[in-house]
Amino acid sequence: MKLRTRDDCVAMISGIKNVRITNVFCGSGHGISVESLGGGGNPHELPVEDVVVRNCTFNGFKNGVQIKTWPFPSKTPLNISNFIYEDIIMINLKNLIFINQQ
Repeated sequence: MKLRTRDDCVAMISGIKNVRITNVFCGSGHGISVESLGGGGNPHELPVEDVVVRNCTFNGFKNGVQIKTWPFPSKTPLNISNFIYEDIIMINLKNLIFINQQ
Protein backbone atom coordinates (compact mmCIF):
# COMPACT_ATOMS: atom_id res chain seq x y z
CA MET A 1 0.00 0.00 0.00
CA LYS A 2 1.32 3.48 -0.85
CA LEU A 3 0.40 6.45 1.32
CA ARG A 4 1.33 10.06 0.71
CA THR A 5 0.44 12.66 3.30
CA ARG A 6 1.75 15.96 4.57
CA ASP A 7 1.41 14.79 8.17
CA ASP A 8 1.75 11.38 9.87
CA CYS A 9 1.59 8.40 7.56
CA VAL A 10 0.19 6.36 10.47
CA ALA A 11 -0.62 7.90 13.88
CA MET A 12 -1.32 5.97 17.06
CA ILE A 13 -3.00 7.57 20.06
CA SER A 14 -3.64 6.69 23.70
CA GLY A 15 -5.03 3.18 24.22
CA ILE A 16 -3.77 1.58 21.00
CA LYS A 17 -2.54 -1.99 21.41
CA ASN A 18 -1.81 -5.08 19.32
CA VAL A 19 -1.17 -3.12 16.10
CA ARG A 20 0.50 -4.65 13.03
CA ILE A 21 1.65 -2.36 10.21
CA THR A 22 3.17 -4.23 7.24
CA ASN A 23 4.08 -3.65 3.59
CA VAL A 24 3.44 0.10 3.60
CA PHE A 25 5.29 2.70 1.50
CA CYS A 26 4.99 6.22 2.93
CA GLY A 27 6.18 9.34 1.13
CA SER A 28 6.46 12.86 2.59
CA GLY A 29 5.29 13.75 6.08
CA HIS A 30 6.19 12.47 9.55
CA GLY A 31 6.30 8.69 9.19
CA ILE A 32 4.77 6.36 11.77
CA SER A 33 4.08 8.14 15.05
CA VAL A 34 2.80 7.68 18.56
CA GLU A 35 1.15 11.07 18.91
CA SER A 36 0.73 13.69 21.59
CA LEU A 37 0.42 11.56 24.70
CA GLY A 38 -0.26 13.70 27.74
CA GLY A 39 -1.18 16.75 25.66
CA GLY A 40 -4.97 16.62 25.80
CA GLY A 41 -5.29 17.20 29.52
CA ASN A 42 -6.44 13.61 30.04
CA PRO A 43 -5.34 12.69 33.59
CA HIS A 44 -5.59 8.97 32.79
CA GLU A 45 -3.69 8.27 29.56
CA LEU A 46 -3.95 4.66 28.42
CA PRO A 47 -0.85 2.65 27.45
CA VAL A 48 0.29 2.23 23.86
CA GLU A 49 1.69 -1.28 23.56
CA ASP A 50 2.46 -4.26 21.34
CA VAL A 51 3.12 -2.48 18.03
CA VAL A 52 4.92 -4.20 15.14
CA VAL A 53 6.05 -2.28 12.05
CA ARG A 54 7.47 -4.64 9.43
CA ASN A 55 8.61 -4.47 5.81
CA CYS A 56 7.85 -0.77 5.30
CA THR A 57 9.57 2.01 3.35
CA PHE A 58 9.67 5.67 4.37
CA ASN A 59 10.81 8.19 1.75
CA GLY A 60 11.26 11.95 2.13
CA PHE A 61 10.07 12.39 5.70
CA LYS A 62 11.13 14.69 8.44
CA ASN A 63 10.97 11.73 10.88
CA GLY A 64 10.85 8.01 10.17
CA VAL A 65 9.43 6.67 13.43
CA GLN A 66 8.38 9.09 16.15
CA ILE A 67 7.13 9.07 19.74
CA LYS A 68 5.74 12.40 20.90
CA THR A 69 4.71 13.22 24.47
CA TRP A 70 3.90 16.44 26.31
CA PRO A 71 5.73 17.56 29.46
CA PHE A 72 2.57 18.28 31.47
CA PRO A 73 2.25 16.28 34.69
CA SER A 74 -0.13 13.34 34.48
CA LYS A 75 -1.85 11.50 37.32
CA THR A 76 -0.74 8.23 35.75
CA PRO A 77 2.59 7.42 34.10
CA LEU A 78 2.74 7.39 30.30
CA ASN A 79 3.43 3.79 29.29
CA ILE A 80 4.69 3.02 25.78
CA SER A 81 6.03 -0.52 25.46
CA ASN A 82 6.83 -3.53 23.28
CA PHE A 83 7.53 -1.90 19.92
CA ILE A 84 9.20 -3.92 17.16
CA TYR A 85 10.51 -2.39 13.93
CA GLU A 86 11.83 -4.90 11.34
CA ASP A 87 12.93 -4.65 7.71
CA ILE A 88 12.42 -0.89 7.50
CA ILE A 89 13.93 1.09 4.61
CA MET A 90 14.42 4.82 5.26
CA ILE A 91 15.35 7.10 2.35
CA ASN A 92 16.10 10.83 2.50
CA LEU A 93 14.97 11.41 6.11
CA LYS A 94 16.01 14.15 8.51
CA ASN A 95 15.63 11.95 11.63
CA LEU A 96 15.39 8.16 11.45
CA ILE A 97 14.09 7.84 15.02
CA PHE A 98 12.69 10.87 16.84
CA ILE A 99 11.55 10.90 20.47
CA ASN A 100 10.05 14.26 21.40
CA GLN A 101 9.08 14.90 25.03
CA GLN A 102 7.70 18.40 24.52
